[in-house]
Amino acid sequence: MKSFLVWCIFIFTLIINTARSNKQIWGVGEEDCVKELNLNKETIITFDKQKDDSETSEDFNNFLACSWKKKGIEKKDGDINWDKIYEILFDEFQTEFKEQSRITTLLGGELVEDAVRKCHVKFDQKKSSTEKYNTAELRKCVGLKLEETLNDFDSVKLYSHKLFYKIFTY
Repeated sequence: MKSFLVWCIFIFTLIINTARSNKQIWGVGEEDCVKELNLNKETIITFDKQKDDSETSEDFNNFLACSWKKKGIEKKDGDINWDKIYEILFDEFQTEFKEQSRITTLLGGELVEDAVRKCHVKFDQKKSSTEKYNTAELRKCVGLKLEETLNDFDSVKLYSHKLFYKIFTY
């Protein structure tokens, strides 16, 4: 379970611009954002690795807003494309677990959807007045909700397999 959780968080953070190392290749549009905003890559990398304080950096928030727009996560008007967040996370989940049972993939997809939905509700209630702070708050929310939701993944998977065998075995 721990390795699964770590992997999911890792994939999420790569997609949503976290867990960078100095040697990492920047994603589509990210280097453009660094140049367009005249930012220091090292500053972005430093805030990217932080879990708690990243939303306090104006530069990092501007970087996230720019890169998310380029990826289609954030619309030009500042609204969040929730379907795109789910699509990215679910596609990564399916890719990683393509060798697993169909029920595992479906349950995992439901758990990812639940995490995104919880943040959607929370974000709509808490939406700040400036677009630049929304991206970091949302990034943090989805990461935490995904972690909370996936904590129960192994027990859900185990239960579903037991239920399957109970129903379909004699």
